[in-house]
Amino acid sequence: MPKRNTQLIRLIEVFSQTPFERPTRLYDKETSIASIMIFDGEEVDKALKGKTWQSMVEDPYATLGTFKNGLTFPRDFIVILSDKALLYYLPLFLSAIIINPAEADVLIDSLLSKFSSQSLFGQLSEAQQELYKDVMASFGD
Repeated sequence: MPKRNTQLIRLIEVFSQTPFERPTRLYDKETSIASIMIFDGEEVDKALKGKTWQSMVEDPYATLGTFKNGLTFPRDFIVILSDKALLYYLPLFLSAIIINPAEADVLIDSLLSKFSSQSLFGQLSEAQQELYKDVMASFGD
């Protein structure tokens, strides 16, 4: 079985065993970033609101969009997701990286930046931390 398939199966298992609560707020509205003024959170709401990570994890680009067919989720917007939303949807973002790292683009850098904080990374279970490190190993931290 290819490593990609093994990682995706493991991701689903690991995040299903220790699930995070579904967030009530997707992003921090108080964040003052240029992209929140441009997008005003509408793309994030449209892409994620009312959806579970489980329903999107096997085909993440149906939700996130592609460069060829048009992005439906601004990749840099991940930095203003609330911590609860980021933890809950982390399997979606990791699956995008597993399936097509080139298409994941700045999503990778955004995750590396956000999870460099021990306060956020420390909320992952040991198995989730190991999986995160495995997926992100070739991209930096």
